Amino acid sequence: MLKLNRFTPCQNGRSWIEPLDLELGPGQWLMIQGRNGSGRSTVAQALAGHLDHLGEFIFDGTLMLRMNAQQRYACGVTYVPEHRDVFADLNPVEHLHVGLGLDVGWHSAAANHCVQEVLERLPTLQKRHSLAAKHLSGGEQQILSVATALVSQPRCVILDEPFEGLASPARTELLNWLLDLKGQGMQTIWFEQSAPAEVLPHVNHLLFLNQGIWSK
Repeated sequence: MLKLNRFTPCQNGRSWIEPLDLELGPGQWLMIQGRNGSGRSTVAQALAGHLDHLGEFIFDGTLMLRMNAQQRYACGVTYVPEHRDVFADLNPVEHLHVGLGLDVGWHSAAANHCVQEVLERLPTLQKRHSLAAKHLSGGEQQILSVATALVSQPRCVILDEPFEGLASPARTELLNWLLDLKGQGMQTIWFEQSAPAEVLPHVNHLLFLNQGIWSK
């Protein structure tokens, strides 16, 4: 269970975004729509632990307040920012191993199996698996960024415009994977300027943010 009580990003103890109260059950998707400048990405960064916030963020009974991004990741909450967060000189296979973390064992049999499963799910990446990220297209870098976050199968993922720049086949590959993870109980918080039509039928909660004000 994910629960927000009077949650709002803040700086120096002040916020311009209306506090939010929300409960999200296992496997549920929350879509937050807002134009540029609405505060959309600010909320995403606060949930991920990159910005301070007021109020409570409780995930599976754990209070996230004062936890940084790394500590929230350790609790199962991961974040994909709107900019393409990749390592220029690492190829997709290396990125996925980084995403798995050291607990799995670098290039262990278990890690190699996980990476291969992801590449089979995402032919867009599989055909470019040996190229350094700096040689991938913008859309390929985008799906690589998302895949690196999902390979460890987090319990909650925060996605800021994950379909930006993706061609239709890549969008379908990624959506099918996310739907499988939804079925396994992973919660997803989507932040979009305009919600992708193929995603909306699967969304459990839809909120709009406009100049710091929430609406349904």
